[in-house]
Amino acid sequence: MKRPNITPGPWKSEGVHAVPDLSDEHLPHAVVRSPGGRWAALVEITDHEGEANARAIAALPDLLSALEDFVRLAQNSLFGSTIEVHESFFAEAANALQKAGYTP
Repeated sequence: MKRPNITPGPWKSEGVHAVPDLSDEHLPHAVVRSPGGRWAALVEITDHEGEANARAIAALPDLLSALEDFVRLAQNSLFGSTIEVHESFFAEAANALQKAGYTP
């Protein structure tokens, strides 16, 4: 699969900042930054779920890399006879990569 043009990681979720919304109300947000300080995402933080979302988004480059490695190994049959990769697991991983912008 061909990797999409995603800002390289590692990404980090950095604290909470007051950011104005469309109504000019300043709401708490976490800034997810890539190396060099580029913003990769801005996540509204109103509860623990928002904080968890910011951490999950920051993990995206690592998760995609691990999933990419899994799909590559499965496609190349490197698991051999000791570990059988169930087709539905492979399909789920491949679909997740495609949803993230990877192309076959």
